[in-house]
Amino acid sequence: MRNLQLYAGVPANFNASGQNDACALMLQYQAQTLPEDAAQALNTTSCNGALASSTRDVLTNIIESFDYSAYGSGENVLPRCDALLQHVNAQIRARQKVGPWLSTFLTAAGGALAGTNANTTVVRPQSQGCQPVSPEQYSLRAVVSMDQFLFKSGPLLSDSSNNDTEAGAGRTGVTPVITVVYGDEQDSEPSVQYVCMKTFAPDGAKLPQNSLSEDETSGASSALCSVGAVAVAALVGSALVL
Repeated sequence: MRNLQLYAGVPANFNASGQNDACALMLQYQAQTLPEDAAQALNTTSCNGALASSTRDVLTNIIESFDYSAYGSGENVLPRCDALLQHVNAQIRARQKVGPWLSTFLTAAGGALAGTNANTTVVRPQSQGCQPVSPEQYSLRAVVSMDQFLFKSGPLLSDSSNNDTEAGAGRTGVTPVITVVYGDEQDSEPSVQYVCMKTFAPDGAKLPQNSLSEDETSGASSALCSVGAVAVAALVGSALVL
């Protein structure tokens, strides 16, 4: 088992807690990455090769159906991003499938990118000069993490009777990250964007699908430098780290 972590890269003086709420949701299937269409597996953070537009529409509709006011008010109310995550997972479970994905195996984890509950602690997951964000002057703040399982015999078959049903891609696929940015406290139509990120070995090589790499087994290099694609967006940059 490995731990997959998402960090937000922000300018040093960026006041995350003083911004409108913004959340990040990270998706996995069978606790693994999602497979990517080989024909569209380009050097890009586009999700076109992993999530069809119809699947993204379903997920966006789920996000837009979230009503934070239904959670009430007061000190004991869940932070908006935690409540959104709860809503998204409940809505996924309420369906048999989301696109080709069986809802039983599709899971989301989430955290705050900005807003009153955003993590403002600067972390430094770099080693031997590796700073996994662009530009390197940005500081990194932890957003969310997920456990990633490695199956000895490869990913589980989710539905052997249906050839259209996908299976997890181990460590070699993509991790969709959905950013949800709210305009104000009552905003019911947030900006929803998708990026799909990958992790690689420190030398840029592809990771083994369902096992640790030689470097990870021997401890010859820091796993903290096994960085995915870096997406610099209007709000923040993000880095996916093993």
